[in-house]
Amino acid sequence: MTMTLQDLLGFLRPETFILVPVIWYIGSVFKKNDALENWIIPFLLLFISSVLSISWFVLNMKSSGLSLGQSVWNGAAQGVVIAMVSDYFFNLQYQGTVKRSRNDK
Repeated sequence: MTMTLQDLLGFLRPETFILVPVIWYIGSVFKKNDALENWIIPFLLLFISSVLSISWFVLNMKSSGLSLGQSVWNGAAQGVVIAMVSDYFFNLQYQGTVKRSRNDK
């Protein structure tokens, strides 16, 4: 069974979707930084998206009725999905523009 983008977006909660372009932008800034090696960028983005998502869930746990453990778990899971979706969108853009303009085959 393969997972499509539609399946992946189904896991993403609408209130945390705003983090996708934020993480995408942070990743593009990291990509332009020559001090960071490319292999570390996805790990940094995963960490940042998880921290931001966990923070959001913990700050809103009273209104959502979740316990602290549930909020941390949901935030961590959302952080992973956010990092995956933002990396997917980055790769779509990169493969469609940069790689295509180089005529790589």
